[in-house]
Amino acid sequence: MASKRKHLTLTEKIKSLDFYQKENVSARTLADKFGIGRTQATDLIKNRETILKLWKSHGNDQMKTTKRRKTESGNINEVVYEWFCAARAKNIPISGPILKEKALQVLHAALQGSKTSNGWLDKFKSRYNISFKVVCGESKSVDTETVDEWRIKVKQLISSYEPRNIYNADEPGLFYKILPNKTLSFKNEICTSGKKSKERLTVMLCVNLIGEFEKPLIIGKSKKPRCFKNVDIKRLDLHWEANKKAWMTRCIMTEWLMWFDEKMKKQKRKIILFLDNATSHPDLKLQNINLVFLPPNTTSHCQPLDQGIIQNFKVIYRQMILRRILSQIDVVKDADELPKSITVLDALMWIKQSVKKITGSCVTKCFKKSGFILENLPVDLDNTDLENEIIVGEQLVNMLPTHMQGEDFFLVDENLRTEEDSTDIKLFIITDNDEEETHEETEEPEYTVSNYSEVLTQIQQLSAFTLQKGDVDGYDMLKTAEIYFEKKCSNNQMNLKQTNITQFF
Repeated sequence: MASKRKHLTLTEKIKSLDFYQKENVSARTLADKFGIGRTQATDLIKNRETILKLWKSHGNDQMKTTKRRKTESGNINEVVYEWFCAARAKNIPISGPILKEKALQVLHAALQGSKTSNGWLDKFKSRYNISFKVVCGESKSVDTETVDEWRIKVKQLISSYEPRNIYNADEPGLFYKILPNKTLSFKNEICTSGKKSKERLTVMLCVNLIGEFEKPLIIGKSKKPRCFKNVDIKRLDLHWEANKKAWMTRCIMTEWLMWFDEKMKKQKRKIILFLDNATSHPDLKLQNINLVFLPPNTTSHCQPLDQGIIQNFKVIYRQMILRRILSQIDVVKDADELPKSITVLDALMWIKQSVKKITGSCVTKCFKKSGFILENLPVDLDNTDLENEIIVGEQLVNMLPTHMQGEDFFLVDENLRTEEDSTDIKLFIITDNDEEETHEETEEPEYTVSNYSEVLTQIQQLSAFTLQKGDVDGYDMLKTAEIYFEKKCSNNQMNLKQTNITQFF
């Protein structure tokens, strides 16, 4: 029978990593020393930078010294705190007895009968700096007075920052392989489970006032889908994460914020980053990022990304889906075969290209529309960029056969959920089985090309074709690819020659 997995506190992890670094030991020795499994020790070593950053950046010193009680489903305090944040985001009043009851539910869910005392409650409140106050009647609907007050406040908040240091981040959901004729069945889906949930991603976009995007953070359902087989995902200039529902979590967001803070530190920049008050967005104390949260229920008016940037991104992305469909529509037997050719890897490439196509002027207009106005920047609130992209997209849709056309194709997933919206405590207890799915339904296409020389021959044929058609842009792009593969072929020949010479001697 396998031994029970031992959970280490953050303090214990730091001690084990300190021992590993000072003694220069193997993962097996580290595992024996601290009574953990070898796989667990390997994971510790692999994730040591993240663990050290978490240790350094955490604002509460007690988190560094207090030994925290664990359940099989994770840390009790962390689970209850996750629930607390979700409840407060919904403006639900929380009292001490309610917190104690939720802690009991966590214990029972983990099959461990126990009691929670006032001592536990006091420590919990102290650890997370929680104080109980009367909640004033805060409306869930958008309050124009709140919006007006925020617009005055935001001008003051950004007044001391350069435009390039004013950022907004948010994470829309994306049906990455939907066809126009499937729009009706997907419209207004929040998509928490089932077949449709397998066709979704969460994409976090982060951009500054002048239109400079950070590399996107994309969350899928499988850490290593089949299409990643021969791909080093770290070289794709994006962040890739995965969990069972392809949702944003506080853990993922915390790691990204620490990465972004470290990046700004290296660039010697102090920035201000605006986020909505989603449950998955932690309130961290960071060195180079001033984290500011938008007022509840005001993102439709106060968040720049919601003023047209996300919509622009989705319209451009769906143009790429349409072009894929139009390029293959004559060679497939049935329209239902078309989505099967779209892999997660295709989606990642299209997401990157879609972000690159969003203009700086479009982004700046959306910031201004949200009240982010600086004295030295002229105000221009027209949204012609989005309108033009929609026109192009509609032209592509109209080129499809009638039975494949559909309404609302471009923004079909605007209501797609990207985080846990319930306050059921059971949903905050994460087990090992919840971390990720390991399958992907899309089959990888089979290719007959076996070496770089064959690829080069085909590219040269394509170059000749574009030249014959007078397609200068296509010819230019293919020539760039031709130069790349010529270099690959010559390197292979040099390696082969070197091998033959070595064998000769």
